[in-house]
Amino acid sequence: MALVSASEFAAAQIRKSILEGALEPGARIQQHALALELGVSHVPLREAIQKLEAEGNLRSAGDVGNQSAAGIDSGVDRRATADRP
Repeated sequence: MALVSASEFAAAQIRKSILEGALEPGARIQQHALALELGVSHVPLREAIQKLEAEGNLRSAGDVGNQSAAGIDSGVDRRATADRP
């Protein structure tokens, strides 16, 4: 069993939520609540968000936070915003 970092775990869980539709289009992600839910601190969560932005799975929405980008293998347009700290 391979060990993964907290940021890799968080990124995988966020990706899964987007793919499964748990993150509804336009839904806000509260970083504090998400960090608690995933059992990670804020730093790895921010790293995960940056990773997903770099992959094109999230995009910055200015002061509002981030939005999930269209696609992620399914071609489905899912958008969710993440509050910036």
